[in-house]
Amino acid sequence: MGVFPELISLLQAKGFFYSDKQPVSGWLTLTGSLNTRFGPVECEVLIDRTHQTHPQVRLLKIPSQLQPIAPHVTAGGHFCYVAASTEVVDIFDPIGFTLLSLDRAAYVLDRIMAKEMLEDLEEEFFAY
Repeated sequence: MGVFPELISLLQAKGFFYSDKQPVSGWLTLTGSLNTRFGPVECEVLIDRTHQTHPQVRLLKIPSQLQPIAPHVTAGGHFCYVAASTEVVDIFDPIGFTLLSLDRAAYVLDRIMAKEMLEDLEEEFFAY
């Protein structure tokens, strides 16, 4: 079995579904939920078909805990769960890397929703 059929199968087991519409060339698009202690958060995940970068996550509905403003989440729901140049992309294990990335995204989202990463909001405020 190739990388993408196996990856899609594993992600389906985690509640993600392949989108019939693939809007971004070069990226595999799936929808599903990241699980937090506050409940599941619906999102869209874009996976680089060349496995050169980490998956991108967009929250489809921004939870009330993240409103009106939260670190790592844009107004459009794009969610940054890893700082640039802090994660090594494992091109030799794209499936494991993708699964770990989504686990990391759920962990960071949970901490932000619990207000456990407020120092990041201060850092991002001064970055802009």
